[in-house]
This record gives sequence, C-alpha cells and structure tokens, in this order.
Amino acid sequence: MHAIEDAQLYRKLGKKIDNLHVRAPWNETWHSILKELYTTDEADIVVKMPYTLSTLERISKVTQVEQTRLQGILERLCAKGLIIDLWNEDHGRYFYMPNPIAIGMKIMAGTSICQIP
Repeated sequence: MHAIEDAQLYRKLGKKIDNLHVRAPWNETWHSILKELYTTDEADIVVKMPYTLSTLERISKVTQVEQTRLQGILERLCAKGLIIDLWNEDHGRYFYMPNPIAIGMKIMAGTSICQIP
C-alpha cells in the first residue's frame, strides 16, 4: 500500500473502533498506536468486519479474503487481543468480532485474553 492509502486505512480503522463500545477519537497519538498494533492486512480486515459476532465464512464473504488466509489473520489478531473469538458449542465453530477494550488490556497486561484454537 502507498502512504496515503495506509493513512486512510488507519483512519477508517480508528472510526470503526470509535463506533464500538469504547470511544476513541482520532488524533495522531491514536494513529500511531493503531499502526503499532495492526498490520495493514489486519487493519483492512477489522475495518471490513461486521461489528457483531460473525463466522469465518461471513467475514470471508464481507472482506473478500480467502478463508485459509483469513483464518491466519484472525488468529494473529486474537493472539494480540484485538479481536474476540468465541466458541459456540451448538454451531461447532468460532465466532469473531472486534474487541477495542482488549487494546488497553493488551498494552497494560502484555498478554492476550484470547486462545488460539
């Protein structure tokens, strides 16, 4: 990606997180934090992800990213504590969603709250 496209992507990511449960108004400090936490591929996935719990299949359809590649990206995001993965016994699969609260927990505790399957 080009620098201008990167900047726009991280601004979109900031807006996405700002529209979740924890407000995160845009500024240069927030931009720097997002760039440190997310690769451009990860940022692009989270920007396009639904706000609610979604299956790998749904996220793949929405993001237009092949499921095997997407699974790896989601696992990295979960390991960093940037998304939530919840196992649903009834459906026999994981559901994913962005987790802005974990950003602060991850930075403060230095550990992830998610388990990679």
